[in-house]
Amino acid sequence: MSKKLQHEKTGKRDTLAKRGFQPYLGTVQTPPRQVGDVPFGPEPGSGLDMTPDPNNKGIVRHKDCGAYTVVKRIAEQEGKPHEFVCFGCKQTVRHERILQYPGNPNHFELFGDESTAGPFSLYGILILKDVEAREAEAALSEFLEGATGIEGARLHCKEVFHESSRANTAFKDFTKEEIWEIAEQLIVKTRDFMPSYKIGAAHRNTYPQFVPGSNPQQKLTAEHLYPPAFMGAVALLKEDGLSHKDFSRRFRIDAQKNKLEFWGMGRAQVQTLLNEVNLKTEPVSVDKPILFDAIDIVLYAYGHLLLDKAESQEKKILEIAKPVVAQVTWRPDDEKRPYSIGKTEGIPALYPAT
Repeated sequence: MSKKLQHEKTGKRDTLAKRGFQPYLGTVQTPPRQVGDVPFGPEPGSGLDMTPDPNNKGIVRHKDCGAYTVVKRIAEQEGKPHEFVCFGCKQTVRHERILQYPGNPNHFELFGDESTAGPFSLYGILILKDVEAREAEAALSEFLEGATGIEGARLHCKEVFHESSRANTAFKDFTKEEIWEIAEQLIVKTRDFMPSYKIGAAHRNTYPQFVPGSNPQQKLTAEHLYPPAFMGAVALLKEDGLSHKDFSRRFRIDAQKNKLEFWGMGRAQVQTLLNEVNLKTEPVSVDKPILFDAIDIVLYAYGHLLLDKAESQEKKILEIAKPVVAQVTWRPDDEKRPYSIGKTEGIPALYPAT
């Protein structure tokens, strides 16, 4: 039976996504790339991380702008200065020597988590190179157990920073101030492994009150905007060059199994929409790496900053982590065409910079 006849018989049609349309999720605005924003990473002149094979491609992170650039080691350049054009800021960067990297310099470990703060839906991504991720996992686990005296300690913000919830956890004998101190030190420890934090922030007040096209009408919730927020964080990854085909990635995300009605896509699990070309994700619901705690802390602190409720320790954590934030708003070209692709020009800044 043809698709046309099927539709006539059932009264149903494929979703817009299945019919080849790209539903409009929101308009992303990323901040201008600022030289000096990223304090960690290889110093220009200090050396270029490469694998031992002289024909292999490797990567370098430009300290001044934070972007990653794919470079190729050429045997004839051995012992000579190496220059390349930075993917992010387009500046020419000079390195005096090539260094051997103990793991795969083209592989990254990514950790994604979501959060809600008032009218904001947030999605954060923590990025580390493979060796640093493994070393950070061991170091943070050791730190948390030593700082808390709790075997296998984990720091989940929604549990430990609310007194009623904390009473049912292993942190019941800790004060809120003591936990913030531990959280700050965990972010400090993570900094030793050259992390990068990206946040997408979607403002629900700019979106329709109801899911576009829903019949009967369904209220748009914070969960509906996790995919747009994810899209914003991913836009920052792309600006850093991390979607380059020469990079390999393992992208683990907090599982989101709830099914919701999405405009243009029908009913779907939230986690199925947390994907991107060249950035396929792996939902994790149990035995999550401790690095999820780090991105959870940064998201929690940033959410309070958006609501003008950030305490001094939260502001300090953001100063240490230095997350880069993309804004996501609902601004289609024509409100009568909710599946159009929006423009990025002229969008006012709705989110304070950290």
